[in-house]
Amino acid sequence: MSADSPIRNEWKQRLFDTSPADRAAADSAVRNFYAAACLSAPRIVWFESPIDAAWAVAALTETTSWLGKQVLGTAQTAERAKAEQARAKLSAALGLDWKSVVVATGAPLGSSFMCVGAANIHQQIVSARMELGGGDVSALFRVFDDKDELFKAEKYLLSSEWGVLCAQPSHYTLRPVLSANFYRDYSFSTMAEDESNAKGPVPAILTAAWNVARSAGLWWPFAGLAVLSDRPAELHRNDNGLLHRGDGPAAVFRDGNVLYAWKGQSMKEQWILQPDKIPPGQLKQLDADFRKYVTAKAGGKPAAKPKVSAILSADLSGDVVQRIDALRKHAGGKLLLYDRYVAGEHKKIWIELAALGRAVREAPHAADALAVAYETMRRVDANIRTITLRLQGMKYMFRHPKDAHVPPDKKAQKLILEFEKSMGDIPLSLRAFYEVVGSVDWMGRHPALSPGRSSIASDPLVVFPAEPALAEAGDGEQGAIPIAPDDLHKDDVSGGAPYELMFPDPRADGEVLNERHSLFFVEYLRLCLLGFGGFPGYEGTDTAPGEIAALRDGLEPF
Repeated sequence: MSADSPIRNEWKQRLFDTSPADRAAADSAVRNFYAAACLSAPRIVWFESPIDAAWAVAALTETTSWLGKQVLGTAQTAERAKAEQARAKLSAALGLDWKSVVVATGAPLGSSFMCVGAANIHQQIVSARMELGGGDVSALFRVFDDKDELFKAEKYLLSSEWGVLCAQPSHYTLRPVLSANFYRDYSFSTMAEDESNAKGPVPAILTAAWNVARSAGLWWPFAGLAVLSDRPAELHRNDNGLLHRGDGPAAVFRDGNVLYAWKGQSMKEQWILQPDKIPPGQLKQLDADFRKYVTAKAGGKPAAKPKVSAILSADLSGDVVQRIDALRKHAGGKLLLYDRYVAGEHKKIWIELAALGRAVREAPHAADALAVAYETMRRVDANIRTITLRLQGMKYMFRHPKDAHVPPDKKAQKLILEFEKSMGDIPLSLRAFYEVVGSVDWMGRHPALSPGRSSIASDPLVVFPAEPALAEAGDGEQGAIPIAPDDLHKDDVSGGAPYELMFPDPRADGEVLNERHSLFFVEYLRLCLLGFGGFPGYEGTDTAPGEIAALRDGLEPF
């Protein structure tokens, strides 16, 4: 069959359909699907977007599947509120309290949820496809690639790894559940292939599946319930059929949820709406055409080369008092921001440093900014030492006891200066952490703090040592410095990308990437230490153990 056959083109049009769902037709098709699978007719609940529908699915599977546990176990407070809204909607729609809703819903039927005892609809679909193809098993294993326009469009819209929907930063937490929709088991590409290769009457279960796809957006089948979503109201695509828009959302759903994309790649809202605010290190890693677009939008003017202060490459003493004296002397006796910071304006000073952008490395700001960064990390170091001792007193079983806290060695500053000279600047906050604190690794086990096999990943604080982190950053192609494993890997569970800071980044502080709170490094340390005693995975939950309060008690503010 030709990759651009009329049938495949029709299915591609369905994939990008922006007309309202035909809910009556979809409801009928869903019931026919269940009947063909020898299942009782389900209750059906509709949502205006797959995003809100996915929050409902996450809530429904929190106690029945690892996917729901993973999503809600890592959700922020605002995200958990969305799950609560979904619970309320489901309860109202079914006229049941939440426990009864979960019981009536039953197990999810998608293969991604891996629920023992659930009806195997995937196997029924495979059997029906074999029947449709006249027993030709080879048709079941057709492999598509990006040369096939339908496959490519579906890949860059819906797939877990590449899809704009699943990789959108605004709801990245939902990725496991979003990607586990029905089309994970029976894709548009495969439906088109089956329709083209039909050698006889189409089995009822396939006809029903095709009709759902013709009538609605993404959906998730359960034993007693089907969760359906409407189609997007608006889509913007480029000539290659990929989601793409440079001045606004590329997809708009009927409940206001949006997706941002550039040439089929998921983008942050700020990157599209305020491209001039993208950190240099992150911009460097984005699509070449997007970088040209950003430059053109800025008027095509190249950035003036900054006059970096010599104090940044000076050989400063490791002694706290001597270091501040040297910085004050360089600044002509005045460290105004530092003095205000010591007086208690901790958060405000870091906000002001952030507002300076790359100018923080120029005179007259550099010495003052370094002084603030060093003092901040002196306090962080004191807090880490305190918590480490408290954890030892609680009989916390460190995975790597010798690495719980390792102070910096004498070559830390030289290592950083060499890296910045050859690879590019790193944020002053991370530089100061490496020079003052060193590294920390609180991964381990404790019956209350980090029990393992829990629905909540406690996410103990880890910051890798400078030498291996910078070496890995220098060897990579992503312009990112790894600082820690993600929360799942810390818990000995296969997870995602490590927490990272981008480089080159000449600012005072940089964002911690791939971490659910989307905070700058200093604010992330505040959350970890002052907020949760080193275990920020409990943020947004109502199950934080009492030991958290003991760990954070009396810590030095920063």
